[in-house]
Amino acid sequence: MTDPSNSYTLFVAVDLLDKSQPHQDVLTSSTTGFTLNLGFTAETVATYDGAWINIAASQDGAQVVTLELDEASGGSSEAWRDGISIGTGSYDGTVNWAGPKIGSWASATHYLDATVSEILLYNRVLPAAELTRVHGYLVARHGL
Repeated sequence: MTDPSNSYTLFVAVDLLDKSQPHQDVLTSSTTGFTLNLGFTAETVATYDGAWINIAASQDGAQVVTLELDEASGGSSEAWRDGISIGTGSYDGTVNWAGPKIGSWASATHYLDATVSEILLYNRVLPAAELTRVHGYLVARHGL
């Protein structure tokens, strides 16, 4: 699956059980494409774009983690936890959606030690008001 926009907003309602487990992947697309990662070796929320780009520290427990990838701004990324910005990063501005996987690396390794309650993926960057509404919906729905 390809999308010419290459801008996305991803929400994950997750209960991360053990962030110290190395290299746990929530959603991957390929070994060379976009990855949202929780609990990488440095215990970070990160993206992957040929190399790991750490955005913020991860934490155990129930949470809504959001990642925004914005091609229009030159490949910027921002992450939120429970509606609060936790860091920014960058990526190469492209996302390869070849064979997406939930809960493991694209090569079926690095399994996620968590309970994923819900994943929402938008093929665009959300305006601030909509981002706030979706965060609020997920936090309320999952009792976080």
